[in-house]
Amino acid sequence: MVPEPSATPGRAVTRLTRNERTTAAVSHSGAVPGIESQIGPAVRLGLDNERLQAELFAQLEALRASRARIVQAADG
Repeated sequence: MVPEPSATPGRAVTRLTRNERTTAAVSHSGAVPGIESQIGPAVRLGLDNERLQAELFAQLEALRASRARIVQAADG
């Protein structure tokens, strides 16, 4: 997990949330009004894609392990 950025002089931190849960924290120039509506959908889409890819790889690994067990049982 990456540490959450903190606000510093001239920079702000905007938290992007979904279902009342923070999904991302973005550090940006403090002079960007409405940044969440501008980048929020793209960030959420990227996070969803990463989550789905991680789930797919986990399922693929489970499938490989299952096939290996079947081959091992057949050989036994």
